[in-house]
Order: sequence, then structure tokens, then C-alpha cells
Amino acid sequence: MKRLLISILCIIAIFSFAACASAPTADEIIKKSQESMAGAKNMTLAGDMNMDIAGMKLTPKFDAEVFTDPLKVHMKMTGLAMVGDSETYMDTADGKLVSYTHMMDQWVKQEIGTSEEALKQLQIQSPQSIADYMKNLEDVVLDEKTQEINGKEAYKISARVNGDYFKNNNQYETMLASLANGQDIKKLLENIDMNIPFVMYIDKKDMVLLRYEMDMSAMMQSLMKNVENMLKEQNPQATMSPGVDLSGGAFLINMDIKDINSTKDFTIPDDAKNAQPLQPLTKQTAPSEDAGSATDAEESPAQ
Repeated sequence: MKRLLISILCIIAIFSFAACASAPTADEIIKKSQESMAGAKNMTLAGDMNMDIAGMKLTPKFDAEVFTDPLKVHMKMTGLAMVGDSETYMDTADGKLVSYTHMMDQWVKQEIGTSEEALKQLQIQSPQSIADYMKNLEDVVLDEKTQEINGKEAYKISARVNGDYFKNNNQYETMLASLANGQDIKKLLENIDMNIPFVMYIDKKDMVLLRYEMDMSAMMQSLMKNVENMLKEQNPQATMSPGVDLSGGAFLINMDIKDINSTKDFTIPDDAKNAQPLQPLTKQTAPSEDAGSATDAEESPAQ
């Protein structure tokens, strides 16, 4: 009996050690997923945002198909309040990316620049940009239990994207420059914690990212508060409208990633290709000048 009990305990120990040895760590899971995402040639995105800006609540949704070689994108957005729904195609020709956007009952097209410039200026969620998020994580925690995401068993990993990634990445230069309104961007970033909570769900079988969630609320609240302070410095006599608080509220992003390397290709409609061209958006174009040019060009067809 004693010998049998010892044998049973040995078997349990062997299986326990085997289980411990085979269980991957959070860092190992992230590294494998990062490699899978960086090597992806195409993918489908389905996401939604929950935003509360200056007392205005927005819940836009978007769907996109992204191809990387060459870069081309098809995206639909709904829930954009007064702007209305929009549809955008992007395609690469002769090394330049051209966008075709349908908004407010008309198509417009615009040359954006090279694919590399487009990824930075338009903040396109490509496989590589998602892999970059995963390279800049800290406070990583692997959940003890797996989750079911879109019918697949997935690891859940909670972390924070290191704020230096956003501060030092040119991808966010245009957005920050427009918020700074010609002022010093460093001043805009004073006392802001840009370490963004980031939750990801990674396919246990294929090690690809199935979903991620970003909570940018704290960062955006601080940014908007700094914008408000900068506006007051420019015009001390100015007062905010009653009930308007630029410090804002929620800013959440949820993104599902599907059909990696099996996304269905798309064709750009002729109406889009024949649309009225806008001034090219290039790296040298200042944000304020570009915004004005684009607005003027978009309004002229409707007049």
C-alpha cells in the first residue's frame, strides 16, 4: 500500500512538473504574437470607440481591411455625429498612397505621400504598428484563465504601453501638433501620464492577436485640460461655455482582429477614382495649412 501511494505521488509530481514546464510565460506569448503580427500580410479590423469629449458623447464604430504589401486599406466608419458615416479607400500607386473618401454625399481623393508617411500621419492600424505596441509594454500580467474570443481560446494579458513610445513616435506628431494649435508640443505634454492600459487576447493555438482594448481616458483628459489652459493663456479674458469641460471623460478603444493573411481583397469603385482631387497631403504640409486647404476643397463641390 505504501509503495502504491509513493508511485501515485510520483506520477502526480511528474505531471505537475510537466505542466509547469510547458506553460508559456506572458513574455513568451507576447514575443510569439509579436512575430506573427509583424509578418502578417493582411487582416480585417472591427472596432468601436467610446468617447466623451467636451460633454459630447460619441460611440463610432469602424470596419477595415488592411493589406501591407503594397499598402492599401478599405475602412467604413459610423456614429460620427454631425459628420455622418464615411467610407475610405487607400491604394498605393507608383510608391504614393492615394485616399478616396466618401463623406457628406461626395467622394474626394487626395495624395497622401509614401506608404511610410501615411502610416505615421494617418495612424493606420497595420500589423506592424500593432506589433510595435507589443514591443513597448510594461507591468505585464498573464491572466490565470483563458478567455473565449470569437470562438477561439485565448490568453488574456494586461499591461501598459510605455508612454515614451507615444511621446517619441512621429506617428502622433500631427495629432499633437493640431492640439497644440501652434504652441510648444512639450508644453502640451506637461504632467501627462501616457502609460496607457492595454489588454490583449492572444490565440492560444496560432499565437496571433485576436482583440485588444486600450483605455486612453486618463491621457486624453490630461491632454485636453492642458489644451484648455493653453487657450486661456492665449486669451485670459476668454471663458468656456457653461457645461463645457475640455478635460473630458472616457476614451476607450476596442479592436477585434480577424482573417489574418486571409482577408478578402476589394476593388475601388470608379466614382471614387474619378473624384475631385484635394491638395496633396505631404510630410512638409503644416497641419494648420493642410486642415484649411482640405476644408476649403471639401466645401467647394457642395456650393
